[in-house]
Amino acid sequence: MRKRVRYYGRLPRVLHPPPPDQKPKDDDDADKAAKWLIDQKTYTEKTTWFDDYGWWTIATGRAAEKTFFTESKQKQLGDIASDCWSKFTKHAPHVWERRAKDRFSDCAPAVPRGVWNGYWEGTNQEQWRGPVEGDPNSGTLLGIQNTVTNAVYPLSAQVRKDDEGVRCGVRVPN
Repeated sequence: MRKRVRYYGRLPRVLHPPPPDQKPKDDDDADKAAKWLIDQKTYTEKTTWFDDYGWWTIATGRAAEKTFFTESKQKQLGDIASDCWSKFTKHAPHVWERRAKDRFSDCAPAVPRGVWNGYWEGTNQEQWRGPVEGDPNSGTLLGIQNTVTNAVYPLSAQVRKDDEGVRCGVRVPN
C-alpha cells in the first residue's frame, strides 16, 4: 500500500515564490525552509511509487533555483532533484519490458511509450528496484499507466536543466 506522509500538502507552499513584497525575513529563515524540505526526503527505491520521483524532481528542482537559499542548500536541493530524475527515468518507462514475461501479456500499453507508477507482481526485484505489487487487472492504482504519472514525467523533464542552460533540448535564458 502506498505510504503518504503528512508533509506532501505543505510542499508547494515552501516552493512557490512569495509575492514580490514578501521575501523571506532573512537568510536564516530561508535556510530553515530549505532544511525542512531536505529533511523530508524519505523516498526509498524499493517502495516509492515512480510518480513521487517526479514530484520530488519538480519540487526540489524549482527550489534549487531560488536565490534566497544559500549555495549549499541550493546544491543539496539540486542533488535531490537529480537523484529523483535519475530514478524516475530509470524505472517508470520500462515496466512493460521488465515484467515477468509469463505475466500480464494481455495488458500491453494501449499507446506505445508512456510511463507507469510501479512495477508489476513478478518483476525481478533483485534486478529492478521499486514497488512490485502492481497488478494492472486489479482495478487499483499501482502498476498502471495513469494520467498523473504520464503528466508529471514531462513536467519533471522540463525542470531538469543541464550546465549549458539547455532544458529538454531548448536553450533557457537565465
